[in-house]
Amino acid sequence: MNDVKRIRFEGNKILSITSDGLVYLDDQEEKFIDFKTCRRNWVQYVNHSGDFKTTGLSERDTTCVAWRDFFSKPPYIEFFTQPRTRFEFFAPPTFFERLLGRPARGWVRDFIDMQLQIGSAGWASFDLG
Repeated sequence: MNDVKRIRFEGNKILSITSDGLVYLDDQEEKFIDFKTCRRNWVQYVNHSGDFKTTGLSERDTTCVAWRDFFSKPPYIEFFTQPRTRFEFFAPPTFFERLLGRPARGWVRDFIDMQLQIGSAGWASFDLG
């Protein structure tokens, strides 16, 4: 998986999510993920990977710009940039989660919020989980 740029998700790194794309901080430098480019890359992946039963998907047929896996360890949302950009969701367990032996759930809110913001901007992510 060396063709994927991994980024540890931190809410303050996401500066904006709009219909144009996502702006985030990477080592204090602003980076932009263009959703139209991601959609184009998604269509190429679907049509040429052999992972799907179609080879005729067009850009007008989809709004997909990423895929996501809630159940992966760590959970992630991965955008179809070149190379792909993966936001991985972590959260340290709270005192009570450690005490009760339960996994940390703070990342769940961040994961769902990012997914909803992508949808509110008019785009979609493919669910792998």
